[in-house]
Formats: sequence, C-alpha cells, structure tokens
Amino acid sequence: MKKIIYTLIAVCIIFLISCKPSREKAIKYNDDIITEQVAVVKKIDDLDESINNFDADKIEAAPAALKYELDIPIEKNQAPIDSTDGRNRLMNNDDADNIDAAFIALNKQLDISIKKIQNLKDFNGKHDFKEVTIKYFNTVREGMRTEMKPIIEILKKRVDDFTDEDQSQINLLFEKNIDRVQKVDDEFAAIQEKFAKEYKFTVKESKPKKSTY
Repeated sequence: MKKIIYTLIAVCIIFLISCKPSREKAIKYNDDIITEQVAVVKKIDDLDESINNFDADKIEAAPAALKYELDIPIEKNQAPIDSTDGRNRLMNNDDADNIDAAFIALNKQLDISIKKIQNLKDFNGKHDFKEVTIKYFNTVREGMRTEMKPIIEILKKRVDDFTDEDQSQINLLFEKNIDRVQKVDDEFAAIQEKFAKEYKFTVKESKPKKSTY
C-alpha cells in the first residue's frame, strides 16, 4: 500500500514538473514585458531631450546680466542681448511645442503599454512580474502629473521672470521624482531577477541614458 502511495506521489511530482512552463516561454514572457518598458523609456528620453533643448535655448536667449547671475561665461566681444529680444525668443520658441508633444506622446505610450501588459496572462499562475510592470508605468504617469508638469510650466516662463525660487522648486521636484521612480524601479528589477533565476535565464543589464519621471 505504501509503495502504491509513494508511486502516486512520484507520478504527481513528475506531472507537476512537466507542466511547468519552459525556459523559452519564460524568456518570451520577459521579452514581452521589456518591449513595453523600452517603448516607455524611449518616450521618457524624448521628453527629457526636449526639455534639455528648451532649457538651453532659454539660457541662450537670456540677457547678459542674467547669464552673469547664473555664472554662465559670456564670450569675449559678445554683444549684450536685449531682454525684450530674449522674451520674444522664448515665447516664440518651437521647443515649447516640442515639450508638449513629447509629454502627450509619453502619455499615449503609457496607455498602450499598460493595456498590453494588462492583457498578458498570468505566468504559471503568478502575476507579480506583470503587476510590478503596471505599477512602474503608473508611477511614471504619477510623476508626470505631480512633478514633470509643474517643472515644464516653470521652464516656460519668460527668461527675465525666472527666479532663484523657480530653480529651487525645479530641483526639489526633480529630487522627488527620482525618489519616486527609483523605488519602483528597484522593485521591478528584483522581481525580474527572481523570475529569471526561477526559469534559468540571464537578464542582460543595459545602460540606457539616465531618465527620470
């Protein structure tokens, strides 16, 4: 009788092992998730670049006196920049529209990626990898609303209306955003590593441009 029970247990164990998803299926599941993460990060980088370009143009348009206050070197024999000209260049700069377009594009990509991950089936009855990915995307979106949007509005100010308090606020918002995203980024990495270890594949660490939001 005991022999029969032991045999049944052995058969059950073999059956359970054979029903476990293959390494190849696990890799594909991982790749499906990472594909959406990469798509979102690409839009984050686009927004980051548009902000950097806009900010550089704003400094270039700044009056000479403001450049001095910001410790930006003025080239020898450079003619003073009239503050009115600086305001006009800032207000008419196409980069302001580029920022808005990049912001909208990131928001749309988040909609697409969240929907695709939500439509993924649980893997072997587990949904932690899927859920942390959605959490990551929602965290990015929350950062857009509470930190990046206010930063963008400050950067759109006229050059000669931009104050030290504005810069301090930008720095504070960036720090809050970095802390917000870093926490869920670490959580995502830990769950992905656990998933990879369970199904015996290696996660290749990439070195993308540092992004926040």
